[in-house]
Formats: sequence, C-alpha cells, structure tokens
Amino acid sequence: MKYIFITNHPDTAKIAYQSGVQRFMVDLEIEGKQERQGHVDTFISTHQFSDISLIRKAVPDAEVLVRLNKYGPHTCQEVEQAVNLGADIIMQPFFLSYQDVLEFSEYIPSDIGFIPLFEHYAVLELLEEIFAIQKISEVYLGLNDLHLSRQQKFVFEPLANGDVDLFAAQAKAANFSFGFGGVAMPGEGDFSAYDVMKEHARLGSTRVILGRAFRKFFEGDSTFSEQEKLMTQALAKLTNAYDQAQRRLSQEVEIDRLNAFAKIKQIAQNI
Repeated sequence: MKYIFITNHPDTAKIAYQSGVQRFMVDLEIEGKQERQGHVDTFISTHQFSDISLIRKAVPDAEVLVRLNKYGPHTCQEVEQAVNLGADIIMQPFFLSYQDVLEFSEYIPSDIGFIPLFEHYAVLELLEEIFAIQKISEVYLGLNDLHLSRQQKFVFEPLANGDVDLFAAQAKAANFSFGFGGVAMPGEGDFSAYDVMKEHARLGSTRVILGRAFRKFFEGDSTFSEQEKLMTQALAKLTNAYDQAQRRLSQEVEIDRLNAFAKIKQIAQNI
C-alpha cells in the first residue's frame, strides 16, 4: 500500500517519510471546492505553488503529487509551474467529461505522472473511454464529492452501493494502479480504519490518502523522534491490517464485505 500524505510543511514531510509515507500531496485545488464541499467537514486547502519546491527539497527521494484546479484556461500555466517546481505527478480534480480529461492530459509532459481524480457519479459511465487516454499513469476515486453527487449522507456509501466495486474492476481491467477515499487513524472513525483497509485489500487498491487526523502527531510540543515513533506505529497498524486482509480466504472476504456494507448503511441511516 502506498500512503499519500497531504502537507505543505517540510519538517512534517521529512518525519512522515522516515515513518513510511512514500508520496506527498501539495493540494492547490481551490476553484469550486468551497461551493461543493464547504457545507461538510472536509479539507479546503491553503497550499501555495511555492510549497511544491519546499516539499521537493525536504523529501527528495519521495514522490511529490500536486493536485491542481479543474480543467480551464489556467491549466497549461498551472501544469508548467507545478512541473518546474518539482512535481512528479499531477492530479486533475473534478471533471465531468472525457474531453476535459483528454485536453488536460495534453499539457502533461511524458515523464510526469498523471492521475485523473474521479469525483462525480456521471463520469463512472465513462470509465472505459477515459481509461483509454494514453497519458494516464494511475487513477483515483474521490469519495467526498462522489457521495455528495449521489446526495448520500455518509462518505463511504459509494462502497455499499457498488460505485467503488465498478471503479476497481474497470481500473484492474485497464491495468491501472488505483486508490480511493481516505483512511482515518487506527481506532478512529465511524467506519473503522481496519474496515477501510480490508476493503482496499478486497478490491485490489494500492493507494490511500491519510486522513487529517494523522496531522495531530505533528502538533503541540512533541519532539521529532516522538512524532516519528507515533506515525510509524500508526502506519504499521494500517499495513498489518491490509496485509492480513490480503491473506483471507474467499469466504472470509465475503463475510467481511457484507459486514462492512451493513455498517455503512447503518451509519448512513443514523446521520
């Protein structure tokens, strides 16, 4: 499993890298996000382009992923600036058509990774078409906007309604590495981090974004060594859960799937 940590703090990135995080996201998406997600408890970034070079220098051996704004007249300039500052991978958020992804991809240099972030139920009908775009290196499914586009109450409802299964099946058929959603701290979250990792293992996902709760390790007066220890322990718990889930018998996988879906539906009913 490749863990993705959203941060623009160099010292935090260094410690997280030493703890096992392989990919860092500088999140520059602003356009339209407040309107879509401002009414729910979600992350609205204040990152700047200058943060890309800071993270690049802090973790030179890690991958730097930059999420830009959705496709528009600014895309060419944003991609060029992000690449010049050290981005390894560009993520395109919130698109509603094949053409948006195709045109965005044309600005991506051949040696830079490109991840379209699927965030609306309408584009799930275009998976096969979009997956054929040559510049795409891997794919990701965003559950915050997806569940809102479905008018659902709980962020993990796309797991229980089949959206994530559909995405995973088609991503694997197209030979793409993929991920979806985020994961909370071990022992936290309405739908536990261990349940989430079981679903990643069942579906064949190999990427996940670490939730905001992981930032608490880097707040307060704790030392760098204490922060690294806590982060390492948390990631080890997630990895262990994922590895164990991969070793389940098929009957166990199905029982866990049914239990997970029942939990999700129950949580959604109680919201």
